[in-house]
Amino acid sequence: MGVNESNEPHGGEPESVWVLVGNIVEERPYGPGGHERVSGTRLFRGNARIYLASLRHAYLLRSGPLTSDDPILVLGQHRKSGRWIQSWVRSCHTCNWRVRRLYQPAPLERLRKSKWPGFDLSASSFSDPPDRNSAAAVNALLDALFWANDKHRPFQNWLRALASDSANSTGGPGARWWEFWRRW
Repeated sequence: MGVNESNEPHGGEPESVWVLVGNIVEERPYGPGGHERVSGTRLFRGNARIYLASLRHAYLLRSGPLTSDDPILVLGQHRKSGRWIQSWVRSCHTCNWRVRRLYQPAPLERLRKSKWPGFDLSASSFSDPPDRNSAAAVNALLDALFWANDKHRPFQNWLRALASDSANSTGGPGARWWEFWRRW
């Protein structure tokens, strides 16, 4: 069996990636006035396991209880066909977000196609948190993913320069901002 067929690229260790895992809510309000209760969503069963597929709206996961109608891109198994699909889901229809290491080949392949930044994480940038179910672990992974993502590199460099300029200036933290605004 070749290296690619065994899914073990690094000396017998199976390929894996850090992901954010959540669930679809068991029941949600539906219809006029929200008087009717339905299980899950149109595409996902109630309590179905989903994976965050993009950092685009990941800030919603930092804010605590998800009550917003803002969408997030998730990966999960379709409620009828069982195929792995990517879909936009309202954040209020998700719950129980936690940090896990993913080893399953099918979702790994789909996350790689969607360019999940977890594949760019180094061992030093994120380590196994003591409590994977905590909000602190979710925030730590989101921070590590943000800083590992090449798409955000210009913004990261700007933040680092701003921090070093603020620390080196005589006016204290944030003095450079005030200088900028005074010119206008």
